[in-house]
Amino acid sequence: MRTLFTHGTIVPMDGTATALAMLVEDGRILAVADDLRPGDGTHVIDLHGHTVVPAFADCHTHLTFTGCQVVDGSLAGCRSVAELSDVLLQAVRAQPAGGIVRRWNLDDARFADRRPVQADLDAVSRAVPIVLSRVGNGASLLNSAAMSAIGLDRTVPTVEMRDGERTGWTWGEANHEALEFAVLSLTDAEIAAVARAAADLAVQEGVTTLHAIEGSFAGQAAGDRGRSNQWLERLLPVLGDLPITVVPLDSQLDSPADLARIAANGHKVAGGDLFLDGVLGAAYISGMARAALDDPYADGQGGSGHLLLDDATVTSFLMEAARHGVSLGAHAVGERAIAQFLDAWERVVDAEPEARRLRPRIDHGILPREADIDRAGSLGVLFSLQPVFERRSGGPSGQYAGRIGPARSRRTHRFRSLLRAGVTLVGGSDSPMNRIAPLEGIGAAVDHSVESERLTPLEALAMFTTGAAKAGGLEQERGTLSPGKLADFVVLTGDPLDPRQLEACRVRETWRLGRKLWVSAAPRAPLI
Repeated sequence: MRTLFTHGTIVPMDGTATALAMLVEDGRILAVADDLRPGDGTHVIDLHGHTVVPAFADCHTHLTFTGCQVVDGSLAGCRSVAELSDVLLQAVRAQPAGGIVRRWNLDDARFADRRPVQADLDAVSRAVPIVLSRVGNGASLLNSAAMSAIGLDRTVPTVEMRDGERTGWTWGEANHEALEFAVLSLTDAEIAAVARAAADLAVQEGVTTLHAIEGSFAGQAAGDRGRSNQWLERLLPVLGDLPITVVPLDSQLDSPADLARIAANGHKVAGGDLFLDGVLGAAYISGMARAALDDPYADGQGGSGHLLLDDATVTSFLMEAARHGVSLGAHAVGERAIAQFLDAWERVVDAEPEARRLRPRIDHGILPREADIDRAGSLGVLFSLQPVFERRSGGPSGQYAGRIGPARSRRTHRFRSLLRAGVTLVGGSDSPMNRIAPLEGIGAAVDHSVESERLTPLEALAMFTTGAAKAGGLEQERGTLSPGKLADFVVLTGDPLDPRQLEACRVRETWRLGRKLWVSAAPRAPLI
């Protein structure tokens, strides 16, 4: 069936002018123009002056963790140890025999009384394993049953000790093992529910494509174990039943040899969180790896962070990715980590010139050196950014300023500088750390605290449309509203290209393959 969308503003994002109408048939766009007229049998939809843009993509999400917060439950509202204990007691009582209790988004920094510890969880249950992931998933709190089940009831460097006793808090490798234990405990039915929950959150925000970073980080770069990515393999069968497209980024990278396995499974993009350094913002707690900076931190904790991998290992990962035709993404936040990635990619393209056709990407890329901005452009390295982090932590009184000083904090998230250097900017959220909400990300990129780094609304919109499509190798089918492409689009209230209206814009409808997935006037669930 042909459908003509009229009396709106169609923003193609392909370099052509906006238009008043769009014609769709069999899930594809036939035409975008001002003077389209309905033919016999054409269904006409009046847009009533609303704006239509390509459907959004979110290029840095942890789909499983995002859905788990809905299916298992979030602890974001807990503000005391007593309240947490009550929540967990109810969960333990409802747990079937042999199960575990998983909860997410624990924010101990906001507790009014004190930080919870293992003894508090053991008071709830010493028999049922309890795994509580902290906000950002960079640390977790476990009871003794979970410690034993995972094998952390021993001396492990990243298990916190106080006065010779485990506190239950883990980060680094121990936290990765805890998260692997939690995810692999999901039943098949829970995996399906988790995936659907994440997809439902996405379509309500105009997103029809998610890049999902999936796989255990335990043992990352520690050596080939010849294992499959069970985490992702159990998720893949349910992805085809979702109302969105999921681009899986296999992030289980025990060694460079995993790139052969990833390529053999048909994946052209991978990684996203090959950790070259640690964190800079809200996910950090004492003991965790920090972003690798050129100069010391300014928050009194000392040091300048450190690189988690040596140069030879990073080069080996990128070289193997290139040999197998896989575009690899890596977590690099500080100057030294970003430089390390660019150095390694430069070695790869010098040795394998054909590798330039690939699209390696730096995920986060918060604090690049000036010279590395231009170098990224010349090397064709994409920057996968989460603009909302700048809104949350940037500015002269923000968290970045507190950690690295006001002067250096003006150099975070160099949106305009990177774009000027020819770098393709890719938009994401890092969900569940931030909500899947591209309009918020677009607004944050337009409203950078440093005026010279702000993007125009059109440039920011490109991060979540054309740039995102390029990152996933999907630009032939998605990213613009051009004739022949898939009819994935969003109807917005207000004009997203007008900075004065951008903050008030909302997703009115989400369409995929010419079918309406969601409307804002309906209950907040997809219409599939």
